[in-house]
Amino acid sequence: MYTYERLLKLCGQESNYSDIARYLLMHMNSLNHLKVKKVVEELGISKASLHRFYHQGGYSSFKDLLLSLDEEIKIKLISSQDMSYSVEPLHDIIDCQNIDDFIKQIKHASQIAFYGNEREIISFSKMIFYLFSVHCDVMMLNRWDLSKCYDILERFHPNDLFIMVESSWRIQGIYEKSLNTSHMLNLEKINEFPFIKFYIGEADTDQWQEFHNIKVPYGYYHSTPLYLEHLDDYIYQHMIKEMNS
Repeated sequence: MYTYERLLKLCGQESNYSDIARYLLMHMNSLNHLKVKKVVEELGISKASLHRFYHQGGYSSFKDLLLSLDEEIKIKLISSQDMSYSVEPLHDIIDCQNIDDFIKQIKHASQIAFYGNEREIISFSKMIFYLFSVHCDVMMLNRWDLSKCYDILERFHPNDLFIMVESSWRIQGIYEKSLNTSHMLNLEKINEFPFIKFYIGEADTDQWQEFHNIKVPYGYYHSTPLYLEHLDDYIYQHMIKEMNS
């Protein structure tokens, strides 16, 4: 149990383990075709590194790891297919134009990076699971070495997405703060990249600079995390519904 969850957690860390975890999640629909030789060649790592990876995770072999992950993925997919698609419209709460645009942009992205409040990013667990299932490369940018974050973003294409999640700040305030804070990603620099940028948090405009804003209304269901989970459900169910139609 919890193989998927632990691999997802590794995606935000700075090591070869992060690359291996993301690789496995991106291949979650073809795990039965993965072989040690293929993985080490495509990741550029040694067999010993891969052995340490699954051994430290408590798996007796690479095959054992793949079987465990495959079993969990099938259970998650069955659960998603059994869900009712009577999606409660968020239009009753806020203007959903940017949310609907957000969903459309996700469909065209091959790489998506999340940055911001780690606890709130995890609220989008269903959406992230969907992204991996359609071979979208998902990256977490809450890394210690900010230079590596910029290196990752340099490789993004115009249709790829940078998603910042932070409900406790207005986009204007955190944008300004990032200009004078060396331990944060500089949002003005991010603003200059050609990829698509979304901000999920406090906002009183639909767009600030190049950031498209999805407002998180304070007090909905008396809890921001619950609102974000509801938003995650809305996005996920629409994606699954289209995938199954």
